[in-house]
Formats: sequence, C-alpha cells, structure tokens
Amino acid sequence: MFMEGTVEEFEGAWNDMLEMFNLHGHKWVTDIYVKHSRWAEAYLREHFFAGMRSIQRCESMNAYLNHFLKTCLKLFKFVKHFDKALSHIHHNEAKAEFETHHSSTVLTTKLYALEKHVETIFTRQSFLKFRDEMKNVELFFPVSTENY
Repeated sequence: MFMEGTVEEFEGAWNDMLEMFNLHGHKWVTDIYVKHSRWAEAYLREHFFAGMRSIQRCESMNAYLNHFLKTCLKLFKFVKHFDKALSHIHHNEAKAEFETHHSSTVLTTKLYALEKHVETIFTRQSFLKFRDEMKNVELFFPVSTENY
C-alpha cells in the first residue's frame, strides 16, 4: 500500500507476494486486488489529495475517533460510541455539503474562471485552501522567456 514506485514495480511486487505466500486464487486477495487502483500508491500518484498522503488520512480519522472511543469499552459500548462518531462525521459532511451548494464566496483571484469552477466542485473548506494556493501563484510572473 505504501510502496513508493512505479505501476510496473507494484505489479511485480504484487505477483512476487502471490508466489511467495501461494495466494493465487485466494478470494480476499483477489477482491482487494480488483480495487488496487483506489489504494495502491503507484496508481494514486497523479491524483490531487490536497497534500495529504493516505497515512495522514488514516491518522486524522484515528485521532478523531479517539475522542469517542476508549480502550476499555465493552463491545456494546464500543458499537454505541463508534455509531455516535460516525453520526458526527456524517453530520459534518452534510453541513459542509449544504454550505457548499447553498452559498457562494466572493471570488478574489485574477483567475476568476478557474476559481468559479473550483468553487462548484470542492467543499467550501477545500475551496478556501485551494484559493490560498492560487493567491500564492499570483505572486509569480515571468520575467523573460528568451533563450528557453
């Protein structure tokens, strides 16, 4: 999952693992491989994740869940607390989605068309982070293009 390499290196390592542990035809391994383009870093390299790596997303979720879960919970309490945590996550996502679709921001960069488009596809929080980066880009301008 966290292997840094090319698609070819991933495929080679995957096949080596299948051989080493005799996993050809194993249902779970086959099922997880079908989804490899969604979790294998070699396949995710060209996608935008706002600077987050998969391990950071896991750590962020872990830190959030630790507010709701304790290590000594009985199973029924664990399920109840976990359900409460998921409810909070769903509520926050729905709130962000509502805010995104039912309000608009003041467009402030010189890249108006891009900013307007991004506002329609990102949540408000992601849009504001993206816009901050756009403002940083506006600080740079070409001095000369000769001899290049």
